[in-house]
Amino acid sequence: MKKSGFSGNKAATKVIGIIGTGRGTGVTHTCVMTAMFLGAVAGRRTALAEYNDSGCFRQAGIILKNNFRNKYATVTKTVSIYGSEERDIADIISAGYDCVVIDFGNDWNKVCSQFLMCSIKIVVGSTTWWKMHEFVGFLADTDGERSRKNWIFLSAFSIREGIRYLKKEFKIEVRTIPFLADPMCLDGKSLEFFHGLLPEFI
Repeated sequence: MKKSGFSGNKAATKVIGIIGTGRGTGVTHTCVMTAMFLGAVAGRRTALAEYNDSGCFRQAGIILKNNFRNKYATVTKTVSIYGSEERDIADIISAGYDCVVIDFGNDWNKVCSQFLMCSIKIVVGSTTWWKMHEFVGFLADTDGERSRKNWIFLSAFSIREGIRYLKKEFKIEVRTIPFLADPMCLDGKSLEFFHGLLPEFI
């Protein structure tokens, strides 16, 4: 079977995979923010895909007739591909979008092979002490992945001591996602954050 092409069937297509270290870490929120930045700010035609069983994109009502338009006339298509055939996933990635942002939820064992095929890999966790065990557990599960040194680690719920602990014990840099109540309305801090996070798209 032909590979699904998560790394992009066309040279211009970038697939950004975002996974959480546990529930409630802000993965879906981060995915929507990322898609809005790529579409509205960077001017890239972007698809936002859900590869988990939460059904958040359908239930949240953020999409009308499978797409929304903002004042920049950027169209972001949102689809659910969880449980789809590999060819269905390939169709989304090869549909002519500049970027595809995939929400992988938080089940590493179920989605690891698909996540590893993404062009850009982002992990969202919490560095608060009561959820640190999930971050540490995720790092233990992915310890043998060669590409991990190139992954981007983020935290929406951060404490400095937790970030320092992860840097000391696991040699990873964790960046703090700025708080944003509405992920579809980026403010100055979030724009600055994404300019630093994804400079290749500007």
